[in-house]
Amino acid sequence: MALKIIRPDLEVTLLDATGKKVVFLQDTIRLLDLHGVSALQGRAEELGRNPLYRERFDQVIARAVSALPELSELCLPLVKKGGYFIAMKGQDDEVKSAVRAISLLGAVHEKTIRYELLGMDAPRSLVMIKKRTASPRRFPRRMATIRQSPL
Repeated sequence: MALKIIRPDLEVTLLDATGKKVVFLQDTIRLLDLHGVSALQGRAEELGRNPLYRERFDQVIARAVSALPELSELCLPLVKKGGYFIAMKGQDDEVKSAVRAISLLGAVHEKTIRYELLGMDAPRSLVMIKKRTASPRRFPRRMATIRQSPL
C-alpha cells in the first residue's frame, strides 16, 4: 500500500491469505480514495497456477515470510518475462541457498541492495531477481510439498 501512495501511477495488487487483513486493506483503499489498487484474498501458490494471474505482473514484492527458495517458488510464477521478483529480506539475503530454485523457475539473481531502517538494529536487503523465461507449468507446487521438498 505504501508503494501505491508514493507512486500513484502504478497499478498495484495486494495479496493476503487472511480475510480480515484483506478487509482492512480494502477499507484503507476506500478511506484513502486510492485508485488502481486492489486487495485479493488468496494464496500465492494458488494464484500462480491461475491463468488470470500467472506471469501477469511486472513486479512481485514479498516480505520475508519464508526462506528465499520457498518464496521464489511462490512468487516467480506470477512474474512476467522481463519482470522482477523483489524479496524483502533481513541481513542474510539467502541468495546462495536459492540459486537453484531461481534458475529452475526461469530467473536469475541480478543484485542485492542492502539498507538500514532508522530505529532498527539489523540491516535489511532487497533481493532483485529478474525473470528471463517462463516458469515451468509444474510450479508452484502445493505448499506442503514446497515445505517438505524445497527446490
